Amino acid sequence: MPLVRAILLDRDGVINRKAPKGEYITSHTEFTLLPGVAEAIGALCNLQFEVFVVTNQRGIARGCVSWADLDRMHSELTAAVGRAGGRIRQIYICPHDDSDGCECRKPKPGLLLAAIRDHRIDAANSWIIGDSASDVLAGKAAGCKTMFVGPPEMSADADACLDSLRNAPGIIQSFTGGRGQGAPAGATSRQPSPKSPETAAIVSPPFRT
Repeated sequence: MPLVRAILLDRDGVINRKAPKGEYITSHTEFTLLPGVAEAIGALCNLQFEVFVVTNQRGIARGCVSWADLDRMHSELTAAVGRAGGRIRQIYICPHDDSDGCECRKPKPGLLLAAIRDHRIDAANSWIIGDSASDVLAGKAAGCKTMFVGPPEMSADADACLDSLRNAPGIIQSFTGGRGQGAPAGATSRQPSPKSPETAAIVSPPFRT
């Protein structure tokens, strides 16, 4: 079975608007997609990448966010992506706080390694896209290419920088010679099902999905 090329997306600040510093997105009414995100994910799928979300959500550990609220946010996200012709294959979540000593909270690479293991991902030809140094460091530790959303001087030496996920498909094409690396020469646009992905709550080693 061939390995899968993947895009591993951080959530807050890449897919949706971030809460103010020290606060959390606690319900679907606060969960607002950034402009062009759903369409960008659709375009990444059309480049023959599988798309995953890898997100730290310590608001769960602190009792600020419930699993039910998180599930509703992610259901709305996957529906929006489906309407744009894309699909989020699976969502991986670290629900721990900094003090819990888990292996899945970025910058540790546990979430990414779980996705790589579960879906036979070709890490060297896959990307993590995030808006913090912890995303870049996790990606490097997992052997992925890295893309930083924000100013280059804050990028922790990411392989590429951009100001919005909307620009990611074009940047990835520039790295892969104008089309998805490894995609068939006659590849056509996919229109995946908009059904909700599995949501993996990574609670502690060994990983549980």
